[in-house]
Amino acid sequence: MDDNQPDAPPKRHKALGRVIAVAALVVVVIGGFLYWLNGRHYVSDDDAQVDGDIVNLSPRISGTLLAVHVQENQRVKAGDPIAEIDPRDYQVAYQEAEAQLAQAKANQAEAEQNRVRAHELTKAGAMTKSERDRLVSTADADAAQVKLAESRLEQARLNLSYTKIV
Repeated sequence: MDDNQPDAPPKRHKALGRVIAVAALVVVVIGGFLYWLNGRHYVSDDDAQVDGDIVNLSPRISGTLLAVHVQENQRVKAGDPIAEIDPRDYQVAYQEAEAQLAQAKANQAEAEQNRVRAHELTKAGAMTKSERDRLVSTADADAAQVKLAESRLEQARLNLSYTKIV
């Protein structure tokens, strides 16, 4: 052997280095795969934006909530019931509006009869024109009261329908 020639590394050390390198590579690949398996179940975002269809919902009327028919993040279709508001207050308001309309119609009928009588009595000279005009204006006012009562009844009907949120 020549003293000037460096000793060649033993083959055993080269093989051990390759085995360690391959084992490290296998560990890194398996670790990366396990990280991917676990991480795919979690959402990560760096701009705090969420894609999705979110619809804000609010009732047209106030009241006590009786029932909620959906769960959070549940899909719903148009016309599906969402919630119910206690309708009792609105049912009472509807019944009051019906009664007010009936009363206004009765007052209007009486005023119309008075108007017809006033015209006849004025022709016969038994009533002054000012008294007739007063009865005619009362009949007109009662007709307006009927229209007002009809619109209040319609509003009460709408409010009652709003107790079911769909």
